[in-house]
Amino acid sequence: MDTYTTRFLEVKVHTQRRVECPGCGKKRTVRRTFCQTVNPYHPEVKALPLTATYDDAHDMVRESVRREAEDWVPSDYEARHVACVEERAGL
Repeated sequence: MDTYTTRFLEVKVHTQRRVECPGCGKKRTVRRTFCQTVNPYHPEVKALPLTATYDDAHDMVRESVRREAEDWVPSDYEARHVACVEERAGL
């Protein structure tokens, strides 16, 4: 039996936020990358009509990733400096 591997194109969006560290109050920049693939099982792509092109599917996935990145709010843990996390843990 042969095994086939299918690689789907990834759509990535990099975003960053300026936040205040809850431990020390200093400003810091938190970065995160959001990624999804353009594949036939993606919920946004499933909703497209059968006549849709690959570019339509790519645009839908890109929009979905962009919305996810815009809605992201860093958690308190993500906003802390490494030194503040180690101090809190007693290291």
